[in-house]
Amino acid sequence: MAAVLIQGEGIAASCCLRLLTDAGIDVSVEKSGRPKLPAIMLGEATQKLLRDVFRRADLCDNLPRIKRRVVAWGPGSAPLTLPHSAVVVSEHELWYRIREGLPQVCSSESADADWTIVASGSPDSSSVEHHFGTRMAAAAPAKLHDGHDAEACCGERHPADGTLLHACATRFPVSGPVRLLRTSLGYIPA
Repeated sequence: MAAVLIQGEGIAASCCLRLLTDAGIDVSVEKSGRPKLPAIMLGEATQKLLRDVFRRADLCDNLPRIKRRVVAWGPGSAPLTLPHSAVVVSEHELWYRIREGLPQVCSSESADADWTIVASGSPDSSSVEHHFGTRMAAAAPAKLHDGHDAEACCGERHPADGTLLHACATRFPVSGPVRLLRTSLGYIPA
């Protein structure tokens, strides 16, 4: 029987671990030590997929819900409200919820594996990572103004460089003064 080494321990690696062990394949995991993302927005389709893969109907219970997206795409454009259905969660929290039901596997050397799945890059990895696009994102905690709709996610392009910014209930990427986000937030961290 084939043996598979999974490099990484995040959400993608956990999905591989669940599906491969369910298929009866011998799996080992090599941790990458990559920092967890501070915020992930999961749409309905992704939530359903993760609930099915991990057999956890409660996987997204009690997470902040996003029911509307408020967007402004250009200078002087009026905000537009669109229906949306998502949850916001830190990668650490999602990983913790997922790991509860996963089988325990030991770390192993890649020489023991017939196949290697690179779910998270590492400095000593021989794989090549391809980048599509050049925009970088950052996440920081922020406080919402009193009365702001906590079930809405605001998005707009930064006036200086066109960077797409989003603000959700508890976490969001920031990059300078933008009018739609400024009206929703109590402060924007420097």
